[in-house]
Amino acid sequence: CADVANTYHHLGKTYSGMSQNEKALIFYGESVRINKKIGEKNALYTVALDMAQCATSCSHFQLAIDCYNDCLQGTESLDNKGTSAALVLQRMGEIQMNKLHKYADATKLLLDALEILRAVEDEDNVEDEDNDENQNIMSLVLLIAQAFASAKDYENSLDYYEEHIE
Repeated sequence: CADVANTYHHLGKTYSGMSQNEKALIFYGESVRINKKIGEKNALYTVALDMAQCATSCSHFQLAIDCYNDCLQGTESLDNKGTSAALVLQRMGEIQMNKLHKYADATKLLLDALEILRAVEDEDNVEDEDNDENQNIMSLVLLIAQAFASAKDYENSLDYYEEHIE
């Protein structure tokens, strides 16, 4: 079963590479279904992430969000689960903000991602301001400021813009 799921995943990637995204989504979907059934969480994360990106590229935004939710199930078994979960939440937040214009949902997802990344940074005891985690945090802070501004919550927006400048 895992081999079949992997083959479906590669078929999806191939069709996606050929810009045949609707076909790609079918194959990705089969791979996700099989990986869920057999409990292959690492594979589920990878396939669902690819499927979400494909769905986003062909404007199936709700499907992309559903796929990102599948990714979150898969992050449990990853070595870098915090960073991976934060990435998924950030991408979901970006779709909610930029494509679906659901600013409250976007803000919540982005704040959750920020909380996770800050916890990861604290665990790693990182002081270097040029590290990847700090850069990701600063990018998220800016996105959160933009989400609050889009929601017309200017006070919170200003707080996050100020944090980004510091």
